[in-house]
Amino acid sequence: MLGNILLKYRIPLCFLLVGTSIYSVIGLFRIEIKQDFSTYFPRGDADRQFYEKIIGELGDEDDLLSIALVNESGIFDTVFLRKVADFTNAANVLPDVERAFSITNVEDAVRTPFGIVPQPFLTWDSAGQFNTDSAGLAADPRIAERLFSKKMNALLVTLQLEHDLDPRREEAVIAALESKLDSMKFDRTYIGGLVYYEVNYNRTSNRELIWGTVKCIGILVLLLGFVYQSGWGVVLPLLVFCVSLLNLLGYLVLRGHPLDIMSNLYPTIMLVVSVSDVIHIFSKYEDRIKQGQPRLEAIRLALNDAGLGTFLTSFTTAIGFLALAISSIPATTKFGLDMALGVMLAYFVTVVMLVSLMPFIRPSAFVASDFLFKKWERSYSGIAKLIQQKGRLLTRASVLLAAVSVASLFFINTNHHLESAVSTEALHKSVAYFDEEAAGARTFEMAILPKNSHRLNDLALLEQIEKLHNHLDSLPQLGGVYSPATFYKSLNKSMHGGGAEAYALPETQEDLNRSEKAFRKFKPAFVSHIMNKERTVGKVSARIPDLGRLNVKKIDQSVEEWVAEHLDSSLVQVKITGASHMVDRVQEISIRSMFSGLAFSFVVIGLLMALLFRNWKVTLISIWVNAWPLLLTAACMALFGIELRYGTSIMFTIGFVIAVDDTVHLLLNYKFERRNQPDEHTAILSALNHTGRAMTLTSLLLVGGFGILMTSSFRDSQDIGLLTSLLLVFAILADLLLCPRLLMDVFEEQKTRKPD
Repeated sequence: MLGNILLKYRIPLCFLLVGTSIYSVIGLFRIEIKQDFSTYFPRGDADRQFYEKIIGELGDEDDLLSIALVNESGIFDTVFLRKVADFTNAANVLPDVERAFSITNVEDAVRTPFGIVPQPFLTWDSAGQFNTDSAGLAADPRIAERLFSKKMNALLVTLQLEHDLDPRREEAVIAALESKLDSMKFDRTYIGGLVYYEVNYNRTSNRELIWGTVKCIGILVLLLGFVYQSGWGVVLPLLVFCVSLLNLLGYLVLRGHPLDIMSNLYPTIMLVVSVSDVIHIFSKYEDRIKQGQPRLEAIRLALNDAGLGTFLTSFTTAIGFLALAISSIPATTKFGLDMALGVMLAYFVTVVMLVSLMPFIRPSAFVASDFLFKKWERSYSGIAKLIQQKGRLLTRASVLLAAVSVASLFFINTNHHLESAVSTEALHKSVAYFDEEAAGARTFEMAILPKNSHRLNDLALLEQIEKLHNHLDSLPQLGGVYSPATFYKSLNKSMHGGGAEAYALPETQEDLNRSEKAFRKFKPAFVSHIMNKERTVGKVSARIPDLGRLNVKKIDQSVEEWVAEHLDSSLVQVKITGASHMVDRVQEISIRSMFSGLAFSFVVIGLLMALLFRNWKVTLISIWVNAWPLLLTAACMALFGIELRYGTSIMFTIGFVIAVDDTVHLLLNYKFERRNQPDEHTAILSALNHTGRAMTLTSLLLVGGFGILMTSSFRDSQDIGLLTSLLLVFAILADLLLCPRLLMDVFEEQKTRKPD
């Protein structure tokens, strides 16, 4: 038995735990915090492979930062323009910035009898030319919504960063920019771009991990102090939690796993799984002490009584997290593997620390308060009366609620928005500003692949690209459209004196070749990342507001239908790609993965129950009792308008595998009581009485632990906290009321079918 083994080997096990904890403490100085959004892109996905191929050829547009500098009185102010020029020049010399450009330093070019002459878009430091240039800016399709805002009261500075910067270098760039912006006192400033989002996520993750752990310890102290009203009743579970979390972090260092957004869930999950085990063992220990058992014998018997249940609940929880590990999304796989091991680590730490320390502590420290005991006695009396009522009121009510919940599934919001995932107020303001005042916070990209040996500088192919460009430009949702046609129309304009009427594709292939040769050294800033040097891969790039995944998908489909109807497929292949498109793919895949993960968890737990009870009806009851809270939580999700997205879809698996623990404890105790009680009815009530108090205490702790997440800066963490807390409340109601009633219904039905 577990208690015998642990008592026999507690000294070497204790030394092993001390050794791993020392390693973990040392490893804390080497742990990294890194939010890499590419880890959320699915492995083996054709869209991801295509996306990586395109950025391999053209570079990554997500290495661009956009900085909006607002001047409330308007952009055509020479004092303001000088400040913008100073900021642009300062950004240009920052480490890891390849190039910074704004209206103050971008240049067009004009062919003259004296050669190629650079020509600024805006001669802002010359009063005579200033008025002439500024009048024509808004009409230039190359820079509208890319270099200034819609209301013409802000200029946009674009920074091209070095590709694939590590988090420290990204942080250094953003910190330098923020410092410079603060010192220059613009009316308002906004920063947009994936790198900026990653840096803010990393900053917030660091703070959240620390404060999340502190909050978990705080709620643990409050709840345990209320339950046990003794120093050791608080300190020992607190030590178990801290050592469990410490060893998990040590494992992450050993594996080289950096912390990310999902790491903010680690303290809460480690809290609930470790202290849940402790409370169940404390409860059995209390029973043995009240029976008059000596201290060491009571510990041994308590571990024997609760050992199988706590091991099985840890095992089922770990299996549930492993269901996440089979996801095609690397970040989900990492989270699932980390937490599966973390749960088993928590179990190991719990039993080793309890068997090592409890013999030296007075037994009364782990006895629940009389107030709580009396409270449970009254609660149990009411629960027992309710579940013993004749008729099937509880069963029918549960079916009715489930039916309503199923109907509500059709109203769950799956239209994921970028805004719903960002964390800080600064990011919310950034997304809102670029949506409302610029072309949009999201990218819209279509890769262009010439076919049959054609190249992007073939006039026939460019005419196809121009048709696509014009169509996208006509869509009200898109803005700031660039394409290879933009580049070649600019060359033609430059070849013909720079007049606006010459902004068109060359009339012949010879004209195109001549203009490209004449301007081969000219690289306009506004067409970066739209074609490679060989002219074999290109891209149409645009901006789009944060309309939501489903709305963007409709636009994607309409564009694809237009392409199929209007473009010559023998000349060119066009395909939607880009980081924003990949984010939408992640949302779709995560929702599908949620169903497969839950199905996997249900199958495993069903098989476990079938092996333990060898009764298919009990197996079905265990599945229904745990499916019911999921349905009610989904109904609440629809009611509150919470989006079903990557973070909230994971919640269903997390909540399910944690909530099922109480069902396992109840049914195992019922199996034990069946041997000692005269009939099934009495065995069910006895199991409920002996297990219900610990189940209620652990559920209270679980709700408190996950409720902490509602104070997070991350919207995903807030929603996970709310929904998981609701799920756990529904789960304890199902375990205390529905599960015993269903068991009684089954055995009453069997009894009536027996022959006289």
